[in-house]
Amino acid sequence: MSFWRRERRCDKRYRVSWEAALEVSFRDCRDTLPVTVIDFSPTGARFLTRQVSACNRSLICLESPPELVLKSRMPEGAFHAVVHIRWYRWVVDQNAFEVAVEFGEMTGRSSGMIDRIMGRLRSRK
Repeated sequence: MSFWRRERRCDKRYRVSWEAALEVSFRDCRDTLPVTVIDFSPTGARFLTRQVSACNRSLICLESPPELVLKSRMPEGAFHAVVHIRWYRWVVDQNAFEVAVEFGEMTGRSSGMIDRIMGRLRSRK
């Protein structure tokens, strides 16, 4: 009965390997974590990181979550997007956390950047 396990996301993910940074902003502290983006779609991304904490606090806190901004240099230009963590898990063979994020509110510039990135990913074979 495969219809019970239907895919929840509507947008196709594209496998990538991009070095990026996750800027973490708590009220009283800022930090930057290096990440490797492994999947990208118009609505979100997945990345690998060695830690899910910054400033001695978890990124997955419910009371006062930090603001998270994913940043990367792309052929299309500098990419910046506010992201929200959807889920995470420890990947033993990678010795890293796999984190899935969705993009938050987008400015016209950020939305246009995603469109250009997606155009490039769709055209590659």
